[in-house]
Amino acid sequence: MIKTALWQLKSNSDNAIYLIYELGWYNFLGMEWTKSLAIFKKIIRNALPEQFFKQQIIEAKTLSKSLKLAVDIDFTKFDEKLKAEKEDKTSILPHLPHIAVKIAACYFNLGQYELAIKWLLSANIIFKNYSNFKSKQEEDFSKLAIKFLNRCSLKMLSFEIIYLMKYMPKMADENLAANLRLVEAYQSSIFIDTKQLESYFVTNNKEDPFIIEFFSATLIRIVSYCLMGDTDIALNIYQETCKYLCLLSEESAYIVYHIEYWAGRAMVSEERIEEAKAILKALLKKKKCEFGINNRIRSVLSELN
Repeated sequence: MIKTALWQLKSNSDNAIYLIYELGWYNFLGMEWTKSLAIFKKIIRNALPEQFFKQQIIEAKTLSKSLKLAVDIDFTKFDEKLKAEKEDKTSILPHLPHIAVKIAACYFNLGQYELAIKWLLSANIIFKNYSNFKSKQEEDFSKLAIKFLNRCSLKMLSFEIIYLMKYMPKMADENLAANLRLVEAYQSSIFIDTKQLESYFVTNNKEDPFIIEFFSATLIRIVSYCLMGDTDIALNIYQETCKYLCLLSEESAYIVYHIEYWAGRAMVSEERIEEAKAILKALLKKKKCEFGINNRIRSVLSELN
């Protein structure tokens, strides 16, 4: 449908920036990384000034040094020779940090780790210096980029993007199931299962990089099962892990927050209403973190009263 609309626009299709974005997002959801990357790079080149591309590598290097990243980065692989499409911008697009993070995810899934790192660094730079709008969501995505720069893997990046952009509820069950298989395979590869969690927390620091990977995968699993109607499975996963959520670091607060929200939703579906109310009310009292959903929590609670 989007391709048809672009074809009908013909000569004006290059300026149909929102339609082009939706096509890139469609490809992203389908894990067609090469197609998605080409579209998002076209958009970013239309939306950012030449100054950004001239300074991108220098600014990314400077930020990486200030963050004191634990990973080794080969800066010689940062160069893409990108330039702005037009100096006189006709595209004023919100959510530019989001697009930078999506570009990073595309590059990672295409095996180009250094370029993924560069665009995660750029997401923060774009928000501070080049963003058209300074919304809370843009700020949260720039923070998400920094969080992933400090994680041991970018494997969960694309899945968290899809979830945090609120697209999982729009996905067909077969697509949710396909993503779920990938996430569960990754979680199994971490060599932590729920039976090992307690001993793992005893022998490892809660800042251990594998902890956040495990619970990021746990979040996506719980959400997927909820959306596919298997709320009993979602609750089993939650009950196996919930006592460890309080042990996670501050960096993981947004993951804990969303796990508990979806556990509350699952409890509602399983007619455990009082438990659902308790967990959702407790969430409203928690310290604010990235990607807050207090309005959605209040909406669920109002329906239960």
